[in-house]
Amino acid sequence: MKTTNEVKLGEIAKVSSGMFTKRYDAENSKNNDFPLNYYKTISNKSVEENYINENLFENLSTDRDIDSKYIAKENDIIMKLSPPYNVSIIDFKKNYVIVPLNFAIIRLKKDVEFFPMYLSYLLNSYNIRKQLSRLVEGSGIQVMKISHVKEIKVKKIAISKQKKYAKLFSLLNERKKLMKRKFEVEEILSENIINQLNN
Repeated sequence: MKTTNEVKLGEIAKVSSGMFTKRYDAENSKNNDFPLNYYKTISNKSVEENYINENLFENLSTDRDIDSKYIAKENDIIMKLSPPYNVSIIDFKKNYVIVPLNFAIIRLKKDVEFFPMYLSYLLNSYNIRKQLSRLVEGSGIQVMKISHVKEIKVKKIAISKQKKYAKLFSLLNERKKLMKRKFEVEEILSENIINQLNN
């Protein structure tokens, strides 16, 4: 049952699927006489919870025009349609990055009081993951449909609180990334010492 401060994602945002990139790949084209345009596509492995690693983007060259609805825009929210359903916000301004078919593109409507970063963190929460599990329950393939994404219920709070929570979550996320990086460096250091001892 929907409470007064709970809304469906489809009510506050335009939710659509990404582009089927294989149809646009120049390698699959018979029109070799047309000039090529070069793009980057967001890969599955480049998207973690509230983090996008641009170094893991894939290249796409095409002789066809790309619909602007597939181009990642600043403050878009993208969600993996397969487990673990990672969500992240687009925090860059580039006109050559394509969102592929295995992601949902979530664009907030102009007249809604939702802060994009707050919503991104909210969509990565345990409660939302439980909703997603229920939505795909009973199906053999755990892939989300766009209609499922639109049914996700999110809690609405005052916009001022959304911004405060988003800032807090962002700081905690940065700390988490620093700790992860520290662990990786220590692992490399440990491995190097062991290799030196074995030489």
